[in-house]
Amino acid sequence: MEEVATILSTTLDFWYITLPASVFLMFGARYAVRIIFMVIGFLIGLNVVFPWISSFDIFQPILTVETNRYFALILISLLTAVLVYVLYKYLIFIGAFLVTFVLFLLFERTIVQRFDLEFPHWEWLQYLPPALVGGLAGCTAYRREEEFSKILSVTIGSLVFSLLSLYGIMKLFGIDLTIEEFLKSKSLLSIYFLVVLSLELITLRIVLGAKGRHGSRDDGTKAVH
Repeated sequence: MEEVATILSTTLDFWYITLPASVFLMFGARYAVRIIFMVIGFLIGLNVVFPWISSFDIFQPILTVETNRYFALILISLLTAVLVYVLYKYLIFIGAFLVTFVLFLLFERTIVQRFDLEFPHWEWLQYLPPALVGGLAGCTAYRREEEFSKILSVTIGSLVFSLLSLYGIMKLFGIDLTIEEFLKSKSLLSIYFLVVLSLELITLRIVLGAKGRHGSRDDGTKAVH
């Protein structure tokens, strides 16, 4: 929970960077895949890599100076963006594999515990089905990178934009909550994820609908020629 709070705090602190980035991720999903992953990489560097590096005591004296802190922030974010840009195809496979593996493993363990099932060599055998399903999901995502990247882009953009919007509205009405208090509030979290889901569905409809209209127009043009 502490790591999540750190990531969200960084997102809020640098809202003037994360806000335009989130808007681009939501509505720029129809453009080049690599640009999308560069923006995602930049956000990962900003919200994950930089706070992680900042947690080491050896860097504390340097990062206490505001100029050094901003320089390191931008540098680390750009380096992460370039790294993701170069390795994005492999990251698509790894990301899809890991997410599917974890979700299927949790589902599998829930079923086994719920029905009190027993299997021989279950200590290591339990990882085989999630690995197979995860591998299948990774290969599918790798082959259909454009569709996968659009969904991922809109999802991340919606998560960030919804958080910033919700905090902006709370500030407007004089509600001042820390990230820790926000994460402990079930009602606020429910509202947050409802906003994320609604925004994601609307944006995906716009993005994918725009692609469909462009595709139909192109087909019509080809037919005329």
